[in-house]
Amino acid sequence: MQPNINSEIKKNEADKSTDKSLKKYLIGAFISLIIVFSIAGFLGFVYKEGIAEITEWITNKTGFIGLVMIILIADSLIPAFPTDIILLIIAKSSLNSNWGIYVLIIGITSIIAGMIGWNIGTWIREKTNFKLLSKQNESSNLLKKYGFLGVTVGALTPIPFSLTCWTAGFLKMPFRTFLLASFFRIPRYFIYFIAINYSDRMIDFFF
Repeated sequence: MQPNINSEIKKNEADKSTDKSLKKYLIGAFISLIIVFSIAGFLGFVYKEGIAEITEWITNKTGFIGLVMIILIADSLIPAFPTDIILLIIAKSSLNSNWGIYVLIIGITSIIAGMIGWNIGTWIREKTNFKLLSKQNESSNLLKKYGFLGVTVGALTPIPFSLTCWTAGFLKMPFRTFLLASFFRIPRYFIYFIAINYSDRMIDFFF
């Protein structure tokens, strides 16, 4: 009887910890948006010409296809790459004239990257002895408890999206459930782009 009680206590503690993690990431998403808005606004307001020159130079060197490839690699393989840099490049370069199409393509590319990540997680589980994703961490706990909502949180918040996708595949989350949740990447990129694109204008308006 005692082992069952201890097991129930541990489960309740784990659930509380996961709930706290969910709240932390949701708050983190809001804070992240404010930080991105503030940094982009400051750079655009103070270094407007310099930012425009740098972003245009990058665009000329890589082309939009190059930016798409960066998103594809970052959101499938590299957990720590700040993909919002790509949105800054679009916002502050000549690509801005058709930003709606470009941001939509970026969002779709991120979903494709997530599909690759999901398959990587599945492959890790079936073909290797790699146990890191099976450990009790915040990402795996969120997905185990919340499923669809857990992936949605990963798609919308600062949680590295590639790690969310690997974990979803590793935990054998149904691909359809994962794919539907990953579509939240599109509104996420639009929200962040709008914050980046209009931040300097809002700062200029108030100051």
